[in-house]
Amino acid sequence: MYAGAMRLARNREDAEDLVQDLYLTAYDKFDGYQPGTNIRAWMFRILTNLYISRYRKMQREPKLADSENVEEWHMVQAARREGRPMPGEDFFETLPDETIREAFQKLPENYRLALYLVDVQGFTHKETAQMLDIPAGTVMSRVHRGRKMLRNALDTYEEVSDGS
Repeated sequence: MYAGAMRLARNREDAEDLVQDLYLTAYDKFDGYQPGTNIRAWMFRILTNLYISRYRKMQREPKLADSENVEEWHMVQAARREGRPMPGEDFFETLPDETIREAFQKLPENYRLALYLVDVQGFTHKETAQMLDIPAGTVMSRVHRGRKMLRNALDTYEEVSDGS
């Protein structure tokens, strides 16, 4: 469980907190476990849900910046004010964060989770399959379909914002 928490949190302290919360939650919710099913998958599901809850909470909190990030932010803002395109800037970066968040939240949970782990957190399809206890092919399929659903939702946003 600790290895899975490290893959999610990517730092020791947060991973330790996740594992501790995992065992507390699993103990508290053990009556919801169905004997004969994969307990490892059940626990990974709890771990993933705990991580996602923490991530969402963290997204709602104001961000603190260190001096390096502040300098970079000022450079990016100056380039945008001058109308210079930023390297790698694409349609998704021009959308308000809330629009992307809303479109992402509307995805069915199985697609949203696979997309989150692969595209946002950067896990491989194989790592995601192990965390979710599903075949890697299923992860690839969910990521592909999730991207397509997200693209369609954001295309709708683009049409509305253009006045079409």
